[in-house]
Amino acid sequence: MFLSDKVEMSPAYDLSKQGYVLSDKLSFEDKALKQVVPILKDVDVHPYRWVRLTVPVGFIHNPFKLSMPPGFSFFVDKFSIEKSLVVYDYLTWKIRSYKSNMNVKDDDPTVSKAKEVADTLFVDMLSKEGNVDGWKLAAVKFLVKNFNNSVLSVRDDEAKRMADAN
Repeated sequence: MFLSDKVEMSPAYDLSKQGYVLSDKLSFEDKALKQVVPILKDVDVHPYRWVRLTVPVGFIHNPFKLSMPPGFSFFVDKFSIEKSLVVYDYLTWKIRSYKSNMNVKDDDPTVSKAKEVADTLFVDMLSKEGNVDGWKLAAVKFLVKNFNNSVLSVRDDEAKRMADAN
């Protein structure tokens, strides 16, 4: 479950930072996180008390660069799942940063496991936030797990995803 009613971000797209700056932390809490904490820690994500995943204040969310599989928007209204998108963006950024820092490819075991965890958490968050259920959730799960590898493509501006790092 999300611990916030909405995402608190800068009201306007910040051109200098190339995104929206998170002005309040965004947390997702689920006891199922306990099982995947070691994998998340490998990519520098440290859930609080092993059950709360928090996107920190200052994270720069760029919805225009967040890769989603083809057909995703047919099943889900992106405006109704903003919290899930921000957390997924944060998780995939951490995975891309790990890839860049360790100079590894997508088939690296840590990257593969972390992406699988991020995809699973994203689909779980969608089911809780966006009222996506039944066959639509199954279709989204299939799309995210099988047709969303471009989310791992390292970008030039990865180091500038935190407002205080600029």
